[in-house]
Amino acid sequence: MDDGWVGAKDHSWGQANTGEGEQPNRHAAPPLERRSVWGKPGARWWALVRFPDRSMYCSFRHHTDGTIVASGTGGGNLPEYGRVHSRIDYPYDSGKEGWAYTDVDVVSTEFEDGFPRLKSARLDLTRPDGGVDRFLLETVSKPVYMQGGGYWGGWDDGLGRGVYRDELVEGEVWDVSHPVIVRDLDGNEVKQRPGGHFAELYTRYTNLDDPNDVGLGLQECVFAQEYQGIKAM
Repeated sequence: MDDGWVGAKDHSWGQANTGEGEQPNRHAAPPLERRSVWGKPGARWWALVRFPDRSMYCSFRHHTDGTIVASGTGGGNLPEYGRVHSRIDYPYDSGKEGWAYTDVDVVSTEFEDGFPRLKSARLDLTRPDGGVDRFLLETVSKPVYMQGGGYWGGWDDGLGRGVYRDELVEGEVWDVSHPVIVRDLDGNEVKQRPGGHFAELYTRYTNLDDPNDVGLGLQECVFAQEYQGIKAM
């Protein structure tokens, strides 16, 4: 697009039990049965990345037993996609057809001071032609925490999404200098609500075989119980 904007549609609000509110008159149907959103021990990797000529979506779960399974935007695994759920798309006027990676390997990881917060990683993604794109991932932002705004607990009134509040704007200022502990400006810890204990990070993807092929995107590396010897918070 000429003005530099790019967009991606995230369906996670339509998945699992997010945004259901905290008062008795909840505005979302309860789940039919209790289930773990994040699955067995390991980590859920999820990313939307913009490269100069394309966009990339990539999601999978890497378990502590070494298994890898494709994952969706919501809570469920997608074994029908194999080990990785992905999509590569090009601008509409490029004439290029989109495609998807067929496999993924987590070659290496580095976390912030032993906390469950990604610092860097190396991912190898296999193309349909059998070639491999080797990416170096480097976190380039402070963590972005998803609490409020209707995603988990709703607004200050405690109601979930779907409730009209007129032209209401709410906001807070947090100290996120610590890798995993969030504090307000008075130094008090802001406890994360269930499901909101993780953060999204802006991450640079560098193709190790083509240093000019660099993308920037939103990255999640969500711990479930334990991953790479580090306990989830």
